[in-house]
Amino acid sequence: MFYVDRNKQLSEEDILKYITKFKSYILPRLQQLKRYYDCKNDKIMSREFKDTTKPNNKIATPWSKYISDLTTAYFIGKGVSYNSVDVELLQTLNMLSDYNDESAKNQQLAINESIYGIAYELIYLYGPNAQIRYSVLDSETVIPIYSDDIEEDLIYAIRFYDVTDITTDITTTKVVLYSETEITDYEINNSVIKKVDEGKKHYLGEVPVNVYKNNPDCIGDSENLLALIDGYDFSLSDTANSRQELMNSYLVFKNCNLDDPDIIAMKQKRVINIEDVETGQQASVDFLDRNTNDAELENYTTRLEKSIKMFSGIGDLESKSHQTATSAEMSMMGLTQNIAIKENYFRYALLRRIEIICNALNKKGKNFNFSTVKITFTRNLPVDTGVVADVISKLRGVVSTETLIQQLPFVTDVSAEMKKLEQEKEVNSYADMLQSGDVNGTE
Repeated sequence: MFYVDRNKQLSEEDILKYITKFKSYILPRLQQLKRYYDCKNDKIMSREFKDTTKPNNKIATPWSKYISDLTTAYFIGKGVSYNSVDVELLQTLNMLSDYNDESAKNQQLAINESIYGIAYELIYLYGPNAQIRYSVLDSETVIPIYSDDIEEDLIYAIRFYDVTDITTDITTTKVVLYSETEITDYEINNSVIKKVDEGKKHYLGEVPVNVYKNNPDCIGDSENLLALIDGYDFSLSDTANSRQELMNSYLVFKNCNLDDPDIIAMKQKRVINIEDVETGQQASVDFLDRNTNDAELENYTTRLEKSIKMFSGIGDLESKSHQTATSAEMSMMGLTQNIAIKENYFRYALLRRIEIICNALNKKGKNFNFSTVKITFTRNLPVDTGVVADVISKLRGVVSTETLIQQLPFVTDVSAEMKKLEQEKEVNSYADMLQSGDVNGTE
């Protein structure tokens, strides 16, 4: 993270220094994390032996992808739901959610923060009607800059990306500086930066780049496990190398007088015909084997696998002991604790998104308050609906009906469900009155 005095105006030289430092100290780490997610694990893929004739299998395992995909699906696979006492604001947010394909973008943001430890989106106004849009940014191309005071507010964001002219083969680095009031474009050519325009007002009230942190330290979900993943890769690869060496074992002839043409002929005909060369010396043919400890290798690999699962929190999901949804959920207790932290930071970013949206809408005459919005996350895990129904039944009269409805995994829009419930009560009440004869006839 970069920090600066909130009153400082960034010069062109400042922007170039931030990009240079980012490329030198932060970008290599981010690129490494992406390589492991793409199953291009550094250590095993770069391993070479001095003896080039030895087998050198390179088995890279997709542990990083498995951890990130599973964690993200569990965390936000069922999306998020919003609720607010301001019905108009809620309807507007739901409309913008559909317009921006929010569910898919939230999932991509969650994947990015799981891989890199941090993710970004850009909120902007699009088209002649200034429609509110938000899009996911590449985490390898964004530099957030915070104020160096106790508030640590986001006061700048730098986005840079390369564009190559295929006709001239010249690559230009495009740079966009986002502040709380303006968006300014720059270009870098031959390490020289220049301003392209004088800046455009965006009227969103905040830096329009939104930051999603995975945790306080912005660490990826598998970042602390790379050494274990490397060990697992080496173990599998060495086992494959050992097997390949066994398949290429030497054939040993004892007490035989054979020339190369004889050996080649026997190999082609797949028949071995030998005889003793001296009286009392028995001829024999055997493979030269070497001792291998398969059990030790298997135990070592198993220990590495258990360590990866334990420290990532994903648990042993393949265990046959998980007969119910409750037991499966208990096995993911470590992951649940990690996601509790992830959820808090994701909620903060979503609220900031809503705050910026409200700022834009209030410029058009609305009077929305983002703090009235409540966000609910639903875990993507098999739910024992019988247990949930039993809990709701026992809590009826203790907590509100709205809170009880929120516990139902198949209800995504609590407000709509409440309206349906009220309508159903009115219909049932009227039917009861008709049955009892308490309704006066009207024309």
